[in-house]
Amino acid sequence: MFIVFTDSWIHYVNQLKFYHRFIRKCIIPHSDAAVCVGKRGKEYLCKYGAKVKSIFTSPLAIDNFYYQHFFKTVDQKQYDIIFSGQFIDRKMPFFVIEILKYLKGKKNNIKFLLIGSGPLERDLIYQLNILNIDYTYSGFIQQKNLPSYYANAKLLLFPTKDDPWGLVVNEAFAVGTPVITCEN
Repeated sequence: MFIVFTDSWIHYVNQLKFYHRFIRKCIIPHSDAAVCVGKRGKEYLCKYGAKVKSIFTSPLAIDNFYYQHFFKTVDQKQYDIIFSGQFIDRKMPFFVIEILKYLKGKKNNIKFLLIGSGPLERDLIYQLNILNIDYTYSGFIQQKNLPSYYANAKLLLFPTKDDPWGLVVNEAFAVGTPVITCEN
């Protein structure tokens, strides 16, 4: 038995090289079943030849019970904004810096929490220092410790040029932190 699992969707696949798309066209139609995370994943699998009857949905999820123990009210939160993710162009961390720059012009004492790591780390820290943003940089955080970080911020900024679904959104919601993201 051969089963395909994917969290991809059409927007992402359209950015792949020809040979990546070709391989999908060769493999997906011959699978016995296919598993995806939602409606867009199902559309993607159908486009590449999966049989509709053989597609099953398994949404990405988190342990809500574990996360709910970290819930805080707004007045208990130390940071105004949090960004959590890889420091790569696709995750748009410099867009977050632009938002912080704008907000600093409106409210001087914005407290920012930066979580993650990646090749743009040095440039991000440099920009935060140049703009004199009040920030804490926590680096990479182990999964089991993330809820307390998300719960300690009033808002998660999660821009992205491309993500099938960012579980950080689920994680932030589970501790009562709202999220601003984009359709990508």
